[in-house]
Amino acid sequence: MVADILSTTASEPKEATYRIRQIMAATLSFDTYSYITLLQDPNPGTIGGTAGKGLESDIEFEYKGIKADTIIFTGRRFKKYLKLVKATREQKDRYLNGEYKTAIERINQFFADNLNSYVEIDGRKYQISMDNSLKNSEATTLLEGNEVVSERTIYYYDIDGVQFPEGLKVGNETLYYLRWENNDLYALNRSGNKYLVQNSPQPLMALHILMGKKYTTLFSPHLTILGGTSSSGETILRRYHNGLASGAAGYIFNCGYVYLQWNVVNQRIIVNGFSSQNGCSSGWTTTYTYSYELDSATGVYSLTKISGPTGGYVSAIMDQLINFLDNSSFRLDYHVEGTNVYGKIIGIDRSDVEMSFELL
Repeated sequence: MVADILSTTASEPKEATYRIRQIMAATLSFDTYSYITLLQDPNPGTIGGTAGKGLESDIEFEYKGIKADTIIFTGRRFKKYLKLVKATREQKDRYLNGEYKTAIERINQFFADNLNSYVEIDGRKYQISMDNSLKNSEATTLLEGNEVVSERTIYYYDIDGVQFPEGLKVGNETLYYLRWENNDLYALNRSGNKYLVQNSPQPLMALHILMGKKYTTLFSPHLTILGGTSSSGETILRRYHNGLASGAAGYIFNCGYVYLQWNVVNQRIIVNGFSSQNGCSSGWTTTYTYSYELDSATGVYSLTKISGPTGGYVSAIMDQLINFLDNSSFRLDYHVEGTNVYGKIIGIDRSDVEMSFELL
């Protein structure tokens, strides 16, 4: 087998022994450690997941039936489907001679080079994103009244591109494949109707439209200043990050971060400072709450503090950030660095302040 889990699993074939037994039904069991077993490795440090369960995959599968060239099973524990589709000789050779890794890298490189990828269907553009770490794809569009609609589905790589086994809903269409024609990438439905995957020079939707809908949080990681941050913005963020360990908060912490959460229903922005004395595995959160008014034409936020600080122990080192939010309206923009897309706060009354955050 080869697998689209890691670069090595896609290029280095691995053998596994198996048994077919009668338990409650005819059961296929993989009984040596393989790429299938890797998906349920109980140590989250291996490839992720949760302790004791891994990524919640199975190694024992009950037979359900045969359809054309496909044998269908269901996992005994986690009830996930396993479908064995008969490969042609050509497909086998391509998978086992390294072409699978090349096919995966080609798709990933396309979306790295085309950060604002979209398909146009019935006159409407749908931005397409691919999250390789979670194997999730998302299609997002903007309807009348700035209503953001997103549909998400799982995907996997095959030797010719990508498959969406449950379909990616895009307007009135459902897409199941990404396929190459020469150097162009197309999205296809089951009938073979195809839509060219294009790239926009700019994101299709302004960030303030997506905040609280597609994204909910601007996150500043521990001791990290992201690209696109101005010197004044860096001063504000370093006041917090460097102050954790220096005792400027009145206590000594070895880990912490700052994040702003959007609540568009109540028009609130919650500003949080998290601090920890055990490597961020647990700790305390200091919170400030603001109401906001958003000028939808300009994307400018005007904030009014309604509570805080509450909880936690780091209000002293959040002072410069809070002072900025108290005294300057701001707008949001993207900052793109390679394949990373960050969200940036840009001061209006304090135009010297620009601060980049991870988008969550």
